[in-house]
Amino acid sequence: MFKKLIAKPIKLSEVMELDDMHNDGVICSSNHLWDEKGLKAEGESGLPVKFRIINNDALSFSASGTFTKQQCHNAFYKIKSVNPQVKQIYVIDLIKETHGFIKYGENAVPFTIRSPSNKVNYKIPDHLVEDDERRIISKLNVKLTQDVKLISRFSTKEGNIDEIYQTIQIRNGNSFKSEKEIIKTITSEDVIFKYIRLPSIDHQPISSHTIIDLVYFVQNQFNPETDWLHIHCHGGKGRSTSISLIFDMLQRFENSTLNKISFEGLIKFQKDSGGKNLTPKDIISAWKKDNVEMRYNSLENVYSLLKKIEEYGLKPIYSVALELCFFHGKLTPEKIYKAVQKCNTNVSMIFHSNKDFFAAKLIALHNAQHSLCEANCDWHTEDEDEDDSEESTLVYNDALFIDEM
Repeated sequence: MFKKLIAKPIKLSEVMELDDMHNDGVICSSNHLWDEKGLKAEGESGLPVKFRIINNDALSFSASGTFTKQQCHNAFYKIKSVNPQVKQIYVIDLIKETHGFIKYGENAVPFTIRSPSNKVNYKIPDHLVEDDERRIISKLNVKLTQDVKLISRFSTKEGNIDEIYQTIQIRNGNSFKSEKEIIKTITSEDVIFKYIRLPSIDHQPISSHTIIDLVYFVQNQFNPETDWLHIHCHGGKGRSTSISLIFDMLQRFENSTLNKISFEGLIKFQKDSGGKNLTPKDIISAWKKDNVEMRYNSLENVYSLLKKIEEYGLKPIYSVALELCFFHGKLTPEKIYKAVQKCNTNVSMIFHSNKDFFAAKLIALHNAQHSLCEANCDWHTEDEDEDDSEESTLVYNDALFIDEM
């Protein structure tokens, strides 16, 4: 039953003691799920907000905002009807804010702990977000044993914004679930569902670590013949469109068609496909404008680097090359190519026959004690023997790495 907001919302500080890594927030529902009559867009035709499918000869994936369990099931059924060859669907969850689901009869509705600018847990390192979320959900299950009031906001037909709450009955001590747990409950005879978390802060540029995680996944794990990505954030706009754009770039890069479209063309394609316009134009809020400009520039940088990586023949190890360029400011695709070339003149053979070893070598270089971005010298090689020895050394400052070709 919907009512005007007459009670205080549940705050995170009422559930757990806050520390330096958490800001206080309130338990909210998603505004696009409700109207005056209650939960909307359910049943066979209900799909997540901003749901869109991109399916053509070069690209196949979908994106949306958050969803109920029923909407998630409907979306997967829709994906399968569009592409019957799909065997695995990867759900890419971009929401860094603590979130999950609450049982709602046979369904489950999403909740999020929100604060101004959605920075409840922005200090938590990305690799610890899921562990932190499990801990909070466990506390919610212990502390909240009565009806839960979820705040939501929606626009009325008159254009007013009403702040309301939905009362959800808690029938046992295990009503709160993580998204990963919910995805595991969705079953199909011929499709495997998998969950991947790439935490991203709302209204911020996608972090370099998140981009690199996606790049490694696409190059080393994703099979475009049988796999499908469903990308989602909270509202289905900024974060989901940003990652969709990067995935679009990567697929075109792998198909050697990235050079056939401009960065502005990629932006327009995402917008025309139902995503957000990622250009910084017409942004009134000062803090949002700065963040949107940084997001645009970071995405354009990915596009430029991928084109340079292809130009210098680094495509077989592009994930490693991109990581090095991201985290070591003085490294460029050109410098990486020259260093690789000095190890062996037959660069193509090295890439294809020693791909895994060479990737490990560059990662080791990335993690060397002497930071590459602080170094002032170029990479160079030193031969152990002047005769036709197969062993050479790659030297960078004091760090020594052996090439076992």
